[in-house]
Amino acid sequence: MFEIGRMKFCILLLAALMVTVSVACRQKPAYSDMELGPSPGNDQSNANQAAPPSNANANAPGAAAQNSNSQSARSKLPSFMDERTGEIKDLPSYPGSYRTNAQYGPDRGINRAFVALQTSDSVDRIAAFYNDAIKSNGWTVVNTLHEPELYKIEFKKGDNDQGSVQAQKNPLASTVDIVLSRIERPTATGN
Repeated sequence: MFEIGRMKFCILLLAALMVTVSVACRQKPAYSDMELGPSPGNDQSNANQAAPPSNANANAPGAAAQNSNSQSARSKLPSFMDERTGEIKDLPSYPGSYRTNAQYGPDRGINRAFVALQTSDSVDRIAAFYNDAIKSNGWTVVNTLHEPELYKIEFKKGDNDQGSVQAQKNPLASTVDIVLSRIERPTATGN
């Protein structure tokens, strides 16, 4: 009787391990992470600005784990990213905000970038800034949602470039979380 219980335990343990491995293997590799740091426009010096990782520091502490055996597999910066600052060129970071995360890279042939920011300013002030920034950078607004604790705007340039900004009050803190998203589709080529 004791052996049957032990065997059932081993089978359950093996099944749980298989499920864990199965779930872990299904996850897609993440975009290359940029080092975290303050965004432009705040009071800290440029020496503290985040910059995209280079192949030279790919194995440094805090560098993104890559699902690859070679350094040549690292994603290159999309053309809409500023190589010096790691910022999206035509979608500025909110002044005085702090960058909490950033990811970029190709996904099925589409260049993508996501930048997460945090600020203590109100959703209304953030909305006013991005309404002006989007227009001054040549974007066409496609959709807007503006509520007291949530602001979301989607925009595009031509057929290949899209972006969005979402600012949402964090209910657990006195901050607002901002997510900038930028997508660039390849230009269709005719034969």
